[in-house]
Amino acid sequence: MSFTYYSPKIEHTEPFDPRESVGSANYRLGDFLQCLLVSFGLFGQLALVIAAIGLHISSRTLTVPARAFIVSLALSAILALMFRPNRARLSWHLVAFLVFWGAYGARIALEASTRIDVVTETGRYTSEFIASMALGGCFLPGMAVLINSCWAWHRHTRIIAISLAIISAVAMLYFYGAHLTNFEHRMTAGKAVGEVIAIHPLALGYLGAALSLFAFHNFLYRRSNILGRVAIGIALAGVGVFLLVGSASRGPVIAVGVASLVLIASQARRFELGRLLTLGAVFCISVTSLFIVANKTGSSVFNRLLGTGDEITAEAEGDNRLGLYTAALSKFTESPLVGKSVTVREADGTDRYPHNIILESLLATGLLGTVPLLYLIGAGLMAGWRILTRFPELGWIPVLFILFLTGSMFSGAIFSNVELWLTMAATLSCDAWLRQNERMEAEYTA
Repeated sequence: MSFTYYSPKIEHTEPFDPRESVGSANYRLGDFLQCLLVSFGLFGQLALVIAAIGLHISSRTLTVPARAFIVSLALSAILALMFRPNRARLSWHLVAFLVFWGAYGARIALEASTRIDVVTETGRYTSEFIASMALGGCFLPGMAVLINSCWAWHRHTRIIAISLAIISAVAMLYFYGAHLTNFEHRMTAGKAVGEVIAIHPLALGYLGAALSLFAFHNFLYRRSNILGRVAIGIALAGVGVFLLVGSASRGPVIAVGVASLVLIASQARRFELGRLLTLGAVFCISVTSLFIVANKTGSSVFNRLLGTGDEITAEAEGDNRLGLYTAALSKFTESPLVGKSVTVREADGTDRYPHNIILESLLATGLLGTVPLLYLIGAGLMAGWRILTRFPELGWIPVLFILFLTGSMFSGAIFSNVELWLTMAATLSCDAWLRQNERMEAEYTA
């Protein structure tokens, strides 16, 4: 089966214009809200965390208003679509999304009424924090993006997202550069690094991974001259690789590798040999650069990767992954239909997360929530593959989804994987917008 490339950028002199889709024509408010919600939701809060470091103030001084801003954007989008219901996208994806979050929300509410926080992990994972992050960080923004079929501003969305990511990356290099070029140990969130306070190393790693993928996508899509593409790609990939190494985190390295291979495979599916060879060369150069930078800085990222198998089974500090997986599955079998608890609670009262979104869903929601979650993941992957193979201009959206989905298999929690829910919803919504454009074009040309 062959695919014909159709770009949303094609302009028509006749009345039909694919950019003026059912979700965007004469409704710029929807485009504006979708643009801000996706771009700021992905990288805006991280940029404010870095700003707080520069101002030597508590990060919550800026991140709490940032979360309120994201919630206000989500509610505004939902309200706007209520007045323009023909612009809203209602589908089985939305039903699955609501079922999963209904099950997870019910579990949080049940635990909030009975749970006693004996030991609060990292000093902030209380029931109130989990509930606020789940509702305001994941559910409302994700639902607002999922039902919004307005993607005419996708170029603005990409530009703003890349700009926020670059600003955050440059600031990170400025504040932590001395530590990252003279590597002694992996940073620990909340501890002092020179005159500033460290952020979580995963934030460094996934930002670097996102910049690297933006660089790969730049080689794939950008229609500028080759020198411009090379300059932009080297700049993005260079900073991205440096942050990946500096984080010394295995998850972002594995996730960016998986997402990059999917991006390369999509070009093989489109039978574009030139772009395939270019992406393959860029991938090989990036991997080589990772090794070189890690060796020069003394980063332990590859030592940690090679030692993953030992750490999975090592019984160190009660935090081995195999033990967490076994405990989560054991609790799931006690109540397979609706789940058992939000976390795995140890004997000393410490709450642990399985570090795998599927296992955590089984633990918290049972089959009731996990089946819809698997449906959403599968639908997102199929929609993402379709975008990558037919509409590469928008390929950065599913590539980021694959990045954060891969990362969710061994890090984070359901309520903290904000980027995963946003990119999943964006992939499904954008694919629906493109499908509608194709139908309109077919009707117009018939």
